[in-house]
Amino acid sequence: MYREEDIAYENDTHWVLNVGAKGYEVYRKALTHSIRVSRIGLGETLGLPRAIVEADRRDALATAERIATARRAFAAPYGV
Repeated sequence: MYREEDIAYENDTHWVLNVGAKGYEVYRKALTHSIRVSRIGLGETLGLPRAIVEADRRDALATAERIATARRAFAAPYGV
């Protein structure tokens, strides 16, 4: 079982878990749970920075998708 101290990084939509010798895992936040979306098996010197970049990359994609969805929802009723 993992503890809160094992969370190495967190942004709006994703977080990084330190799984010890296995490296790091990136999880996507959901309403009632989290979903593992990536596993990075390198050590702390390479693994953590790479996991943070992956979490931020996925966060940027999720944010762009939310913006695109909002624009489509706004444009549809007004014929824009």
